Amino acid sequence: MIGSTPGVHNRADLAVQLGVSRARITQALRVLDAHPSLLAALERAEGQARYVGVAEWRRLRILPLSQALAALETGPMPSHGTDRL
Repeated sequence: MIGSTPGVHNRADLAVQLGVSRARITQALRVLDAHPSLLAALERAEGQARYVGVAEWRRLRILPLSQALAALETGPMPSHGTDRL
């Protein structure tokens, strides 16, 4: 989307076009940069009516891949917030 849409050359342009903050765009793109196995596990979790909030995602993305995948399979990690990705 960035660079292929007229008028969108960077994250700030995309944020303006979508009406969200540049930080929100960065958060979304970081999710998309995750390992394909981790993205597939996120999709499976969503299919089981389980969402991964921002706080849980931040904890998952710093874990080694095998630990992050295991954590997604076993259930939610403790969280203090309700923000969704």
